[in-house]
Order: sequence, then C-alpha cells, then structure tokens
Amino acid sequence: MASYRQGTVTVTQGSKIVTGVDTAFNVVGIYAGDIFSLVDGNNIPTGSLYEVASVESDTKLTLLQAYQGTSGSAKNYVIMNMAGNQTTPRFSAKVSNLLGEIQPIADGLSEDAIPGGIPQAGSDGKLARDWLTINAANGLLGLDSSGKAAAAQLPEAALAPRENLLHNWDFRNPVNQRGASEYSTTRKYTIDRWFIISGGGKVTKGASGITVNGSGGAIYFVQPLEFLTGLKGQKVTLSAELISGSGRMGIYTGSDIFSITNVTGSTKLSGAGIAYVNITIPADASGYACVYLACNSGESMAVSRVKLEIGRESSLENSAPMDYGKEVAVCKRYCVVFATDARARMVSYGSSYMDAVFPSVATMRASPSVESGSVVLCNLSGSENAATVSSIGFYGYSNGIWMRANTESAHGMTDGFIKTKGGGLIISADI
Repeated sequence: MASYRQGTVTVTQGSKIVTGVDTAFNVVGIYAGDIFSLVDGNNIPTGSLYEVASVESDTKLTLLQAYQGTSGSAKNYVIMNMAGNQTTPRFSAKVSNLLGEIQPIADGLSEDAIPGGIPQAGSDGKLARDWLTINAANGLLGLDSSGKAAAAQLPEAALAPRENLLHNWDFRNPVNQRGASEYSTTRKYTIDRWFIISGGGKVTKGASGITVNGSGGAIYFVQPLEFLTGLKGQKVTLSAELISGSGRMGIYTGSDIFSITNVTGSTKLSGAGIAYVNITIPADASGYACVYLACNSGESMAVSRVKLEIGRESSLENSAPMDYGKEVAVCKRYCVVFATDARARMVSYGSSYMDAVFPSVATMRASPSVESGSVVLCNLSGSENAATVSSIGFYGYSNGIWMRANTESAHGMTDGFIKTKGGGLIISADI
C-alpha cells in the first residue's frame, strides 16, 4: 500500500483519535509508522503530517501526535507508507504471524514415531487427499471427500465471518424508511440503499426476506458502492441466501449506476440455500461498483440476506444477524424521512423564506434534495401561514438538517416553525 484515502474522517483539535466513515484501516493494512494528513480537493496534503501510533479498527486509529488543525467531520485525507511495505511494524507483524503458525507444530513434536509415516508428495508436488484424511487422528488437518476440512478442525479465527461491504443486507429485518411493502418504479430507491431498474417487475418485502419478482418483466435490485477505489484489483465473494425461486446475482461497474454494461462477474441462482460467486474487480474500473440481484421476465426469487466480502470464500452462513441500530445510522447518511407533522423552530428568516434545523442522527453523505413530500410554515400556535412554499433548499447537513423553505410571497412572520405535510418528507443524498 503506497497510499490510502477511502472514505472520510473526523478529527478534533488537541486529540490523537481519528474516526473514519466508510474506511477500512485494518482491512487494507494501515500500520503504526504510516503518515496521516488531511488533503484538499485535488488530494494534495494540507497542513501538518502526523505519524500513526496504532490502528484500533477499520474506523478508528490513533496518532502519535495530537492533531493541531481545525476540528471537523467528513474531511478528505491520505495515509502514506513512506518507507514501502517492509517497515518495522509490518515486518514484525509478518514474523509474529509466522511464529504463530509454527508454534503449534513445535508444541506437538515428540520422540514417538508418527503413525502412518511421513507424508510423501506425488509427482505433482501435492499430498494425496487420502493421506491427510487417514491421518487426521494424528492432529493433522483431515479433509472430506470434497476436499474441505470439517469446521470442528478449524481454529476459531478461520471461522470468523469477514466484514460485509454491503449496507442493509439482511432482508429479514431491513431498514425501510420509505415504509412501502412493494416497489415497482424504475430507477427509484426502495428499502434503504437499494434501488430497482425495472422493465415491469417489482420488489416486495415480506417477513422472511424480499422477493425480486420478474413476472411482469425483467428487474434488477441494485446497491451501488461508494468505495470502488479500494476494491480495484481485489478478489471478492458475493453470496446470497435463497429461500426459493431462481434468478441471478453479480457486480457491474461504471460511472452511470443505471447502465448495466460492465458486468465483472455473475452467477445463476436456483432453489433454497446459500450460493456465491468469486469476482475480481478490474484494476482499471472507474465510477461505482454495483451489486445486483436480478430476474428475467417470468422469473421470481425470494432472498433472505446477501453479503459482499474480500476473499475467495463465503462466510455468509456464519454471519450474525445484521445490527439494525447500526444500519439505521448508516442508512440515514443517504436518506432521512420526516413523518407527517414533524416540525422545527425558526432559526432565521427573510421576507420570503424561513430557516429551521431538523434533528439528524447522522451527517448526510452529500447535500440532500427532496425526494417526495412538502412542508408549510406555521406560527407558534400551529396555524398555517397563507404564503405557499415554492421550494425547499438545504444549506447544511451536518449536526442537523438545515432547511430553507422559500415562499411565493412575503410570509410576514418573525417567529414560527416549518412543519411537514401530507405523507411527510423524504430527503435523499443517495448515489
């Protein structure tokens, strides 16, 4: 790793803690001794350079020196390995891993002969599968007829599921801020983070999962990813747990998330159970990577959960249920829904506009826009103002949603609040 700049970070003046959003500090291999700096819009470092002291998780690291710049969130950054891959911490980590692999062998050595003798490799340089299976009782790894080791023989670390790179992936209890149980409008988001490209098909949400239904025409159920740069050249595994039916899944890349042209890998799905496909993301891919579930016209499939992870094996079977609370906070970076009669007090005004701040549990990923719904102005007693709201704008989306309601004529108010009308208000910063 020469440099890493995926996602954004939050820094606080006088603190050594750096908190990331959509970062993967552990996965990509950030180590003590690497150099951290904020960057400008051209990815040029600005201000001071700081040495990384430790990495606690994919979204948290500690600097050796306290940060001295201006506090803030959603900041662009870069982490650089100034001495190449073989820095002392990296070399030490490799040695430690090697010793960890050798030690169990050393602990198991004795002067007694090993039953079955010493394994002999064949002409191809490989051990016979039968030898390994027969000698499993000696503490060696036993393989079954399919060439896989039983889970009971593997160390706990080998069974631990890897991070799911998808959001809102457990369809048994998905985040569904828009609230519908059926979605059919093409190029529109449905349950959070997933949109559809439909030629007449639909997606329905049930108690045990979602159903991608192509009975009325072909349909794609898609989640675009923001971090394609970190996946370029990576081998990934896409898994899905089917309840019933048939269809297919895969990944495509490109600058237009609605054009399914650059398919990098896919597989057919049929029947109940977990299916997966190994895909290598092209090193020259650009724009976004999009994961999809799809049905041709006449096909339909019910899916309970999906997973995208780095590596060649699927760990979906061993994955714990999705942390719903955590996913809600993540999804609110992309979409926020205010119910009918939600209201926020005026913080400033002009003759034909009113500003108010609606609460938000997360900083939105970009300046949002109104997806659906409307608002009205009210005085403090709750009476609606006669001036019609002509448009809604946003001039802040961190630490609350700063909204401006513009009116067609002067509203004549010096205090009051903005209130959502009808079916509420959906604002979106989705990709």
